[in-house]
Amino acid sequence: MAKINGLYDYQKQKERIARISKEKNEFKLLFASTTVFLLLVTTFAFLLISRLRRRAQEEKRQVFMLKKLQDEMRQNSLKKIKENNKRIDELELQLINATNEKDELKKRLADEKEKLLAQNAINKLKIEEENRALGSIKNTDIGIMIQKKKRSETKEYLTKEERKQMEDTFDQFMPSFKEKLWSVYDISNRELNVCMLIKLGCKPADMACLLGCTPSAISKIRIRLYKKFFNKPGSAEDWDRFILSL
Repeated sequence: MAKINGLYDYQKQKERIARISKEKNEFKLLFASTTVFLLLVTTFAFLLISRLRRRAQEEKRQVFMLKKLQDEMRQNSLKKIKENNKRIDELELQLINATNEKDELKKRLADEKEKLLAQNAINKLKIEEENRALGSIKNTDIGIMIQKKKRSETKEYLTKEERKQMEDTFDQFMPSFKEKLWSVYDISNRELNVCMLIKLGCKPADMACLLGCTPSAISKIRIRLYKKFFNKPGSAEDWDRFILSL
């Protein structure tokens, strides 16, 4: 009887050890699974935060570059020249009235007038240079071909080689055009082609024909580009005005 009881106790002890071992293994598995899950969550959170941070930095850079580009455009515009001329007229009047005042005031007013005159001269030269560059592009082989295809009664698309030739021609005569756009946003080749055709004075219907798409697709590209650059809704015409002012 004692032997039977001993065997029974042994069997119970063996079962208890097996149960404890099983529970330990289950706990280890649960702990390992939890650890892996937490690592995955932490890694995902880190990557998401890093991505959001990079996006915020990129948006901040775009805003800065766009503001810089707009300031440069404003300084080089005909509107700025008119503003300077108005200020020059005011300075001339002040100089006349300052005849009997201190020489220091007269000198300051005269210096400001000279700076504005010099700035206007520089701006006029830049505008003339841009007009000459644009005229040169229109008179190149690819420029003449674009005008010819625009007037064609049958739809004639620009081939891949011709689009590349147009980009190379812009790089030759107006290298800052693409650089200014890319300094703000990394636009695609398709978007760049639309911008170049806008600069060449093409209408949406002409651009659609030359690029092998619909006028609606051209409008969507222009609206999308305005949204990308200015981070606010705008019309296709708003984008055209921006491009023509570059």
